[in-house]
Amino acid sequence: VTDAKDAVNYVDLRHELYFEKHAPGPDALAQGGVSVGIPMAFSVHSLWPFYSTFFHTLGAKVIPVQGVSEKGAARCESSFCYPAEIAHGMTANLLQTGADYYFLPHFKAMPSYEQDIHACLCPIMQGEPYYLRTAFGIDDAKILRPVLDFSEGMDRGRDAMIQVAERMGFSRVQATAAYEQAMARQIACYREGRAIGRQAIEDAKTAKRPVIVMCGRPYNAFAHEANMGIPRKFMTRGYTILPFD
Repeated sequence: VTDAKDAVNYVDLRHELYFEKHAPGPDALAQGGVSVGIPMAFSVHSLWPFYSTFFHTLGAKVIPVQGVSEKGAARCESSFCYPAEIAHGMTANLLQTGADYYFLPHFKAMPSYEQDIHACLCPIMQGEPYYLRTAFGIDDAKILRPVLDFSEGMDRGRDAMIQVAERMGFSRVQATAAYEQAMARQIACYREGRAIGRQAIEDAKTAKRPVIVMCGRPYNAFAHEANMGIPRKFMTRGYTILPFD
């Protein structure tokens, strides 16, 4: 056991960056006309600055859906992983919001950290809008289901998100402007996170303090409802814990 007073839980700081500093606040998200509900599961934990800024900039009311309904989780029609059970539980709460639309993207790939490795996402994550539609009998007309593939850069989602905006009644010009702003917020979040990470490692080297890098899917490793408090457990024992990204 090392001295806990100098340890930092950067998983909590990551959450602040993604869900507070680089995203519209709750009061701002609650304003707008047509409403869209978004379960706080899967890709949300990597792309909330992008999603929230896009819909907010359009002029939509954004409803982040948290809380895991046990009855909703029990609607799983197969042996799903825990993150998918969370998505089921949140979808049950999503249906109670009265939102005009539900945002459930078919997300295929993220930008890769290595040129020769394709960052393809798992089938369970990709299939989210389809098995949730079936499990809860959701009207397909209410589901916003863009197919997003960022393997060749995050700009590749532009057309799919513009189509989403047009379905909601916004113009292509409005959607393009919202996409640009949303991408800028997301990239700024990434850049700040990586700068903080580099500094944290340098500070630890200088002070000769241990650092543990936490690897895992962000929606599992970094989500408070899924990670079983593991980052905090390390921190209270004197270890700085740093998300891999």
